[in-house]
Amino acid sequence: MASSSHPKIDQRRGPLYIWLLVCQSLSLLSNVFIVPAARTGNYMISETLAAFMDLFFSLSLTTVSLFFLFHFINKRWYFYTLAIALTVATIIIFIATIIGLEKTNFHVYRIVLGFSTTVTLIMIFTSFYEAVSDVFGEKLKIRDALLGAANIFLLIIILFTFIFAVIGVIVPNSVVTDANISKLYNTCYIYSGYIVASMDTPDMNFAPFVRNTGVLESIFTHLFEVMIIGRLLSKV
Repeated sequence: MASSSHPKIDQRRGPLYIWLLVCQSLSLLSNVFIVPAARTGNYMISETLAAFMDLFFSLSLTTVSLFFLFHFINKRWYFYTLAIALTVATIIIFIATIIGLEKTNFHVYRIVLGFSTTVTLIMIFTSFYEAVSDVFGEKLKIRDALLGAANIFLLIIILFTFIFAVIGVIVPNSVVTDANISKLYNTCYIYSGYIVASMDTPDMNFAPFVRNTGVLESIFTHLFEVMIIGRLLSKV
């Protein structure tokens, strides 16, 4: 996988980074504000509407991420394999949620959720890898470098969100209880967002090794900040 695989990447890099940044920002807004606010019952938005909005933002982010990867992944077979796997995973988890599989056969639902979460994690990691390779490996204009850096920063939040989610699926009750499995993504997103923002994390009943993974995320984030500052200063 290498950057600049598409012949018109120089013209499309800016718009791709902008759209990716917008979709990531909307997903962040949905998970840390809209969905939690709806659950309190003190706002005009209902939980159902918040869930539909979150689904729309998630699908938008997935679609834009695939467009981004289409232009940046050099190996076509990898992109199409990932796109097909992600499509299948999305359809399966959507059907499982609609029919209430978590209530009728929780064991099968956990397998479906684990497959969907793992495929999404691979997609996010690939996006992160390609963005880092582009920002640190190409001679970009300062605007594109800043847009790429902003995307990488938000990708760290999403990347560790799905790392926490995979842990939560593999190790039952390590992140959320089985009864609250529907809140897995949102809980992980909020926790990851607090870590990247260098704020005290909410009082969540996570297993110790999950909280220790959060320490790695914090160190990783600060390391990126140092690296991107050095990268941008080298362009001055």
